[in-house]
Amino acid sequence: MSIEAAVFHHARNNVPSTNNVGTVNTNGTAVEWVSGDKFNTSWKDGQLITIDGANYLVQSIADDENLTLKATAGVQAGVGYGVYRVYALTAPHDSIDPYIVLARVSGVRSYTHDGPTPLALTRYQITVYGKGYAATKATVEEIRQAFSGFKGQMGGASGTYVAACFLENEIDGFDQATTTDYYQVVVDYMIRHYE
Repeated sequence: MSIEAAVFHHARNNVPSTNNVGTVNTNGTAVEWVSGDKFNTSWKDGQLITIDGANYLVQSIADDENLTLKATAGVQAGVGYGVYRVYALTAPHDSIDPYIVLARVSGVRSYTHDGPTPLALTRYQITVYGKGYAATKATVEEIRQAFSGFKGQMGGASGTYVAACFLENEIDGFDQATTTDYYQVVVDYMIRHYE
C-alpha cells in the first residue's frame, strides 16, 4: 500500500468526529438504520456511503433512520455502513463539517553511497474545516492522538510500515473564501516510512 493510501486509511479509521458508522439493513435501494450512528439528515443527494465494503450514492434521506440509494444494494441484514468525511487534496463544496483534507506536501528518499534505500520522509498536511472553533480543535486533537508518535503498520495489515510520525507544525485560521465561513486548522506531520 502506498503512503498516500495508508495515511488516508489511517485518518478515515482513527478520527471519529469525521465519521458516521454503524449497521444497516438494505432492501434494494432502501436502507434502514439498525445501530451505531444515525444518518445525518444534512447529507445531500450524491453523498458517498459505504455499505458492507461497497460504495453507493445517496439519492434522498427520509429521516435519521431511513434513506434511499441511487442503485440497489441488494437485500442485506445487519451489515456495516460508513460515511467518511476525509478527502484527498480537495473536498466537495457542500461538505458537512467537520471534515479533513489530506495533501502530500513533500517527499524525500534516503540514499547511501550504494544508492537508494527503502526509507522515505514524507510531509503530510492535514487541514480540518469546521463551523465552530472548539469542534474544529477537538478534531485536530483526534488527529494528534491518531498520528503523533505513531509507529507500526499504517493502513492495516497490508499497509505501509511507519518508523516514526511527528507533528511538525500547527496553524489556526479562518477561511472567509467559502460561503459558510469555516474555521480551519492546518497540521503538518513528518512521516518516516518504508517504501
